[in-house]
This record gives sequence, structure tokens and C-alpha cells, in this order.
Amino acid sequence: MSGTVVLTTVALGMLFSSAFFFLTAASGAMLAQSAVTGFCPPTMLFKHYNMVRPDGTIAWRGLGKPVIKNDPLASVAPSLKDD
Repeated sequence: MSGTVVLTTVALGMLFSSAFFFLTAASGAMLAQSAVTGFCPPTMLFKHYNMVRPDGTIAWRGLGKPVIKNDPLASVAPSLKDD
């Protein structure tokens, strides 16, 4: 995701305005921060839309299923829930 932002803003900076290079620098700084700390800010958004699997990987098949609190199928018959 951040790689796409970097490539897009570099192209926009070369084609239209050098002001886009500030977005490139900000995205690059976020990539460096994520590499050092292990914290990825977009992951909060992915977790909100239920796109993060239990093992920590991101499900890229579109938006995940909404989280249903107090789901009766979760405890009674987990095999009935579709994946």
C-alpha cells in the first residue's frame, strides 16, 4: 500500500508539481518508522474493517465480514459459519 503511494506521488511530482514529493517523503518516513517499530498505522484501518486474520496477515479479498457481537453461531455451532 505504501509502495503504491510512493510510486504514485513520485510520478505526480515529476509530471505536475514538486509539492507531491512531500507526500513521498511522508510515506517513506512512515515506511521507515514501521520497519523500526513494527507498528503499521494502516493496520488500524484494516482491523476496523475486519481484514486482519488471526495470524496477523491481511486478507486482500476485499472487505472482510463485519464483526457480529454476541453471535449465537460462534459458540453453538461454529461449523455452520461460512468462511
